[in-house]
Amino acid sequence: MIVGKYDRVLPGCGDLLRLRGRTSCLFVRRDVPRWALVNKLGEEVLELCDGRRSLYEIARVIGKDYNRSFAEVKKDVVSFWSELESSRFFSGASSEWDEPTEVKLGAPQVYVTTRCNQPCAHCSVRGAFPEGDMPADLFREVVRQSVALGAGRIVVTGGEPFLREDLIDLLRSTEGTVPVQVLTNGTLIDAATACELARLQVAVQASLDGGCREVHDSIRGEGAFAAALRGIRLLRDSSVECLTINFTIQRANANDVPNFLELLEREGITQVWLMPVVPGVEGNANSSVPTPIVS
Repeated sequence: MIVGKYDRVLPGCGDLLRLRGRTSCLFVRRDVPRWALVNKLGEEVLELCDGRRSLYEIARVIGKDYNRSFAEVKKDVVSFWSELESSRFFSGASSEWDEPTEVKLGAPQVYVTTRCNQPCAHCSVRGAFPEGDMPADLFREVVRQSVALGAGRIVVTGGEPFLREDLIDLLRSTEGTVPVQVLTNGTLIDAATACELARLQVAVQASLDGGCREVHDSIRGEGAFAAALRGIRLLRDSSVECLTINFTIQRANANDVPNFLELLEREGITQVWLMPVVPGVEGNANSSVPTPIVS
């Protein structure tokens, strides 16, 4: 008899939200904002988690269904479950976590401008602050103090940061001091900018809120999808340090997640951040998320 942690009964996964794409499936927890993007094997493992089976029992079922040996399937299944556990997908709410023994400034977000070129329904900045730019000297001082407090990176955001004509100069001023990430809607990126971001080793998170023009433009305005995709492709082709695509889940795009994931797969982009919506002071009804998202 095999005895070990993989003989224990696994948690039931029947209440997980499933969003299926062509080659992958997104599982989302309904109680806390955690998700896992898995392949076909991972999807079958999670679907077999009924609160009664162990990991080894699940491996036997999958092996029988595919006429594969238990030893062969067990290795793949155990590897998948180990990765899922290391991601803390099944961990409790943050209030249940151990308090840190040391507190450091993690990744402060620096709002270099509140100006933006898009009227996003879910915006939490528009209308909440006076429109304008952070003085360049203040930005450099914020970076200096953040580094002194042990910041692991600086996140440059807005508004739309690239509305600032001096943004690249601001980013150059951080070179050699601390890793930097820029959050952008991607519409103002040109080839020269993309290449300079790559040279500076600046990470970029670009927003894309749909897998097609109709969905994305319904949230961010006409022409936004084509402009964002053009910018994202320039960033990808320039080999920026780290390119992540952000998708803000809301009523207007919740059912488009599979199309979105397939689009990124076609574009060869592997880093994705799925963010629950934070309705802004001017957010409309489309910025709220129904429960369940899909039936």
